[in-house]
Amino acid sequence: MHAKGKTPQELKKNLKAAIDAHTQFCKEWKIKPDAPFSGRITFRTTPREHAALAKATIVSGKRSINTFVDEAVARYKAALFENRT
Repeated sequence: MHAKGKTPQELKKNLKAAIDAHTQFCKEWKIKPDAPFSGRITFRTTPREHAALAKATIVSGKRSINTFVDEAVARYKAALFENRT
């Protein structure tokens, strides 16, 4: 969860909005609001894509497919939300 504000009042307002949005998300997805995510995701792909991913990981100099994918997801997420507040 993230909130910004130029004043304490604005920060408080934006934090409340973030909490409300998170609560609504949890309600829609039937997730307990205080339940942390484990950080584990099962990902399935074709053998051909798996091999290509392994090769891309090596070429990029990453230590593992997990690291490669985690960084790729982080970059995609940042680009996706780049212009949103």
